Amino acid sequence: MRKYAIHPGYVYSPFDGEKHFIGYTQLVILYKLKFPECICWDRENPELFRGRNFNDFIHLYPRQNGIYK
Repeated sequence: MRKYAIHPGYVYSPFDGEKHFIGYTQLVILYKLKFPECICWDRENPELFRGRNFNDFIHLYPRQNGIYK
């Protein structure tokens, strides 16, 4: 059963001031999750989460501070 909704997106690095895109795969790895537990909740591709209830998931996003727990 999928319980995490992963939201790919952009963050500004505090180290170099640049804007970086953090994708679905990278976020799953950074949060140390298992792929079968996750779904991509990408607003650019709504067909990936169509028919799913937003409140049924724990939503995880790219973090500005780079700490993923």
